[in-house]
Order: sequence, then structure tokens, then C-alpha cells
Amino acid sequence: MLEYDNSAFYYFALATLSFYLFPSYYVITKSFYRAIVGVSPESLGAISRTTAEKKKAEEITAASRGFKQIITPTFVANVVITIFLTSVSVYMANEVMKDGQVNSFDPYRILGIDSRADSK
Repeated sequence: MLEYDNSAFYYFALATLSFYLFPSYYVITKSFYRAIVGVSPESLGAISRTTAEKKKAEEITAASRGFKQIITPTFVANVVITIFLTSVSVYMANEVMKDGQVNSFDPYRILGIDSRADSK
């Protein structure tokens, strides 16, 4: 009788979820950093040579800062999905810790034959 190997599924699922979670955490962290700290005017292309340009550059920099810039339906959906998938991955990591032994393929055990039996 074959036994199901849940821990192998959990390892695979954790690896697969990491393809979404790591970039998602990067994007969320980067968005919060830009909302709190802001970005330099040079990175926005707001280089000022005169006082009028300097005032305009300050306005552009101020407009790129703040939480109202990142609170969009797409961003909120990404945060909700990331929180849900993080809780799923924490559950799976906990299950792997409980039973981390991956079953190995043993044809003798599957067929119900003694491993010391003759090959005849």
C-alpha cells in the first residue's frame, strides 16, 4: 500500500509560494519606504536650475510622498493576498517541522516483500 507523503507536498508548496511572496514583500516594503521617506528629486527627473524649477521639483517630490499614493485597489489586493499566503506558508512550515521526514521510495515495502529475498 502506498503512503502519502505530506511533507514532500509542503516542501514543494513552500518553494512555489516563495516565488510570489519574496517579490511581493519587496514591492510592499519599497512602496512603504517611498511613502514614508520619499525619493530624491533627481530620481524623479526633477532637477532644478532656477528657483521656479526648484519650487516645481519640491512640489513633485511632495506629491510622490504619502500613503494616498500607494493605497490603490491593486496594492491593497496585493497586501491581502500576501498576508493570506504568508499565513498559509507559516502553517505549512509548522507542518514540515512536525513531520519533516520525506518518505523514500522502497519497492520492497510497496510490494510487501522482504528486502533480503532472492531476486529469483
